[in-house]
Amino acid sequence: AFRYYAQDEIKQAIFERVERRKIRVGNEDKLVFLQEPADLMPLLVYAHLISKRSRAKYPAVYATNSLYERTGEIPISCDLKIEFSTRNEDEILQAITPVLSLMDGFGITYFMFFDGVKGPSVVIPYAAFPEKSRLASVVHGNTLARIAPHLKRAMRVPGAMCTLVRDEHALSLVPYSIHPQTGLACIPLDFSDLRTFSEQDAWLGNVQVDNDWWDIPEDAGDVTANFLKQMAPIM
Repeated sequence: AFRYYAQDEIKQAIFERVERRKIRVGNEDKLVFLQEPADLMPLLVYAHLISKRSRAKYPAVYATNSLYERTGEIPISCDLKIEFSTRNEDEILQAITPVLSLMDGFGITYFMFFDGVKGPSVVIPYAAFPEKSRLASVVHGNTLARIAPHLKRAMRVPGAMCTLVRDEHALSLVPYSIHPQTGLACIPLDFSDLRTFSEQDAWLGNVQVDNDWWDIPEDAGDVTANFLKQMAPIM
């Protein structure tokens, strides 16, 4: 695990995702900012070797859904994380495909990555929301509440659930981090990868960094605003 994290491209990829977000390393209570890629390894080593409470097999990196002001006191924008669940784990792909197809059809920007266990995590970045709805505030929450019913209605598998995590302080595993129990990497996925993806792709020795994975189109906010106007025309 430490050899994996020590790779420059892995440290850089994680840093670009967590910059200006609060992170937690391992089971440490304290949330900190990562100032530069080189700061990652000392935090991982300390959390894994010093913490007596750690039950994790592998060191992991978690980050908040929100970006913060430089002082770290005020969240200034918040991503939306979508969590999926089904009664039968084998039905997860069938359950999420209509949701992703709906977002693809409207051109909504979202990013997806393997969660290190069994399925994909989906994130709609803050920049994909209308500008006035990006703040971690009541406006942001209202925007998410209007998106939620359309995503949930798209799920046609009995017992399938679609949960929108709107808490700006919530922590999630970071893409390219290692899952603390399975030892698999949380790697980015494209919609086209879902049917061919294998856990073997997430073995640490097989991970390849995609430097363009988190690119957000300039018109992402306008696209989501148009979606809201069409689906819930009380904007």
